[in-house]
Amino acid sequence: MSKLAGPAGKVIAIEPIPKFNEVLGNLLLRKKADNVNLLQVALGGEGEYVEMGIPKVGNNKQFAYARVIKSDGRYEYFETVKVKNESGDGLFRDLPRLDFIKCDVEGLEVQVFSSMMETLKKHRPVLLTELVDKNERIKFFEMIRPLGYGAFYLENGQLRPLDIYGEVIPVSHNHYFIPGERMERLKGLMT
Repeated sequence: MSKLAGPAGKVIAIEPIPKFNEVLGNLLLRKKADNVNLLQVALGGEGEYVEMGIPKVGNNKQFAYARVIKSDGRYEYFETVKVKNESGDGLFRDLPRLDFIKCDVEGLEVQVFSSMMETLKKHRPVLLTELVDKNERIKFFEMIRPLGYGAFYLENGQLRPLDIYGEVIPVSHNHYFIPGERMERLKGLMT
């Protein structure tokens, strides 16, 4: 993202878990990614702080499943940490421009984006988010559809329309949500 934004652009990277934030910070220094602002906050949770953890699956730490700890009891956690929580609208309020958001927050995408609806209305960024659960995908789309967003998935380098309500699931759970006013610019990528 740093390379795509170029020297005149800015990237805001959010990594709430301290260990991951430190690794990412070191990588950004090594790569001289000076246009990246790395923040250590959680987005869209309830309250001033949220508790996050690295779950145990079998006897292994599943770093890729790091998440906000819920009371559903699905996971046992190796480590937990309390993280400052922000709303997306509060965090992004003063941005002069916002073109693209990539979000993968292990099933909490609806909560994250519901905390930044004013930001989405103002900037109309392209959204890339992982939505595995069909019900969450529908809930997410119905939340942003009034803002003029269409749903797509990427296949063989082409954006293809995604039937949010249909039974066919693309190979990838990464979905693109594009507002109408940005469609013309991306037309070459669409089928």
